[in-house]
Amino acid sequence: MEEVRFSKKRFGFYFLFLIVLAVLVLNCSQGIILAKGGEIAEESEVRTLEIEQGQILYLSRQEGRIQKGGEQVELIRKGEPYDLPADTFNYWQDGEYAQLVYPLLITRSLEEGRTDHLVYHLEEEEVMISASQLREELAADWERITVGEPLMIMDYEIKAQDFTDSLLAKLSPGGRKLFLSLQHYMIATMRTAVAVMDRESGEIDFVPQIIERSVSTVFWSPEAEYLVFTVTDARGYSSLYIVGVEGPDVILSFPDFDISEE
Repeated sequence: MEEVRFSKKRFGFYFLFLIVLAVLVLNCSQGIILAKGGEIAEESEVRTLEIEQGQILYLSRQEGRIQKGGEQVELIRKGEPYDLPADTFNYWQDGEYAQLVYPLLITRSLEEGRTDHLVYHLEEEEVMISASQLREELAADWERITVGEPLMIMDYEIKAQDFTDSLLAKLSPGGRKLFLSLQHYMIATMRTAVAVMDRESGEIDFVPQIIERSVSTVFWSPEAEYLVFTVTDARGYSSLYIVGVEGPDVILSFPDFDISEE
């Protein structure tokens, strides 16, 4: 009998312990839920984000929301909330998202029945250039860029008018120059035309060669004398190019240069 009573007491103690533990877990869970905005909150918590040049965000057509990493964010600039111009979200008609690379908005717009890419300067509220304009400049300089040689993928000859994909842009420090690239894609093969635009004169100079692969990241030197960009192929392999802006021309490409052994 003594053992039975002892077992009952021990069982009661364990049962009470489990109840207390369950209450603690529920309270903790409730605290987590409340920290995320409440159990019945339908929208994710809005967090603030200090913006700086080159920061990549996505703009959603749904109520003009700004997202980063799938979360809704509110832009802050120099400690003050930053409101996008009212017409920012009117620059594309198709698709659910536009990409923002601050302070440039690169988006899509339906113009005369065609889809076009635009570079929109958020601070100045101005369209700086469109893909169709850049394509016209590319066509006018095509012979020099290709050195008069046909650009081929298998039996297909690529023309300047075929560069219709992935317009990229990045301002130099000080904002005087603008990196631009326009891509052609076909049969898992990418070709990219790279140019530098002088914002004061509006002059556009193309690198005198078509770059194989797709430009993924761009870096300017502090004095905007050089720019560095990486290119990535369909398999995910990357190479690096260094370009002198005055010209412009490829100074160095890696892995195409050799490191001599002493």
